[in-house]
Amino acid sequence: MVNKDAFEKVKAQWLLASTKTDAGFIQNMYQWGQLFKSTEVSYDFLEVAVRHEPDVLSEYDARIKIVQDNLEAISRQTVFDASVLRTVSGFDLRLAEEAGKSGGPNGASALLERWMAGLNRERSALTKIFARFRELIEAGRERNGEVSFEVGLLNLGDTEGVVYPEGEFSTCGRDFRVTEESDRYVVVKARSFSKCVFKIKKEEAAGKDLAYLSALVIKCMPEAYRLTIKMPNETRSVREVLPVTNEPSRVSPFLKL
Repeated sequence: MVNKDAFEKVKAQWLLASTKTDAGFIQNMYQWGQLFKSTEVSYDFLEVAVRHEPDVLSEYDARIKIVQDNLEAISRQTVFDASVLRTVSGFDLRLAEEAGKSGGPNGASALLERWMAGLNRERSALTKIFARFRELIEAGRERNGEVSFEVGLLNLGDTEGVVYPEGEFSTCGRDFRVTEESDRYVVVKARSFSKCVFKIKKEEAAGKDLAYLSALVIKCMPEAYRLTIKMPNETRSVREVLPVTNEPSRVSPFLKL
């Protein structure tokens, strides 16, 4: 399942593409509009939607071709003749006829060119939507719900820095204990850089909280989180957002000691 927050940019593209699209044009596109009103959608649905891409884009290409043919026919006229115009699904041809009667061939052409520009914009937006759907499908299928934190540690001081092997991770009002994978103190030499990996301490976490966190990861939900690590005399925290893609495959916060 995918939370709708992962679709914000795609939603904007959807709205742009659907603003001037005939409601009866692409029947299956209606469901996509409803998708953004729901809390979550299934990857199976996205895969079905992606399979419709050739048909959807082919329909746009057919419409664009008809508009181009109409423009070519009008370009040969000195006096506007509406009988040469072919019907374009989703557009009221009477508007082109009225534009031709009042402005001649140039008036009708200007209107048709605006129609074609709109169709091209919609087609481009829909192409991006399909591409984003494929990215989300790939990201979701590859995730298993596990999460680890590869932390970069930069020591700018003149003495060694020490990081405790345990810390805390918080997201969506839920708190988890984390432990360094070696279960040892991490020593960072003076004026040097090092890395360590923290993992959720599952044995100390509630089962429902672990299930919730796993769902966040699998759903590619960009939720904010806070990771806190301890040092001898203080704690340091970093705030980031869970990644919605698999690049990088691990969340990589960075701390200065």
